[in-house]
Amino acid sequence: TDMIAQALDAKVILFQSPPGFAPLPEHKQNLRTFFRTIDRRGYLLCWEPRGDWQDRDIKRICSDLDLVHCVDPFKSRPMHGRVRYFRLHGRPGYNLRYRYRKQDLQELLGIAGNDRQVRRVHRGFGGGGAGRAEALAARTPEPAEQDEHVSARAGRR
Repeated sequence: TDMIAQALDAKVILFQSPPGFAPLPEHKQNLRTFFRTIDRRGYLLCWEPRGDWQDRDIKRICSDLDLVHCVDPFKSRPMHGRVRYFRLHGRPGYNLRYRYRKQDLQELLGIAGNDRQVRRVHRGFGGGGAGRAEALAARTPEPAEQDEHVSARAGRR
């Protein structure tokens, strides 16, 4: 991971746990051990838990391990982090074919609220659902004036 991140000049690394990685004591301890022993090399580390994790567990783990909680903001709110890392998985539910429209992006700005520190929108091309739209804090200048759609499957159109 580090070699790839260096080659890409990445500043952020996202760790996504699979849905079967349930909030069992053993899994929580494995998370703690992993994130306490890796060399962070200055990267901002984000964690996107999948499955049945409770907000209090996510908040505690992210706080204790200095992780940014990555979420789809249309489905849940971030529990911890000095920046917001959003991954958009489509609407309703998990719908990678969804095409985000102006009103969705306006809603996203409302969710982001006053978080004006980060102003990047990324399009993702990884994982089994290649092309999921991702947003690292959802602050864009004037989304209502943009004619482009963002697709959960194929990024910008």
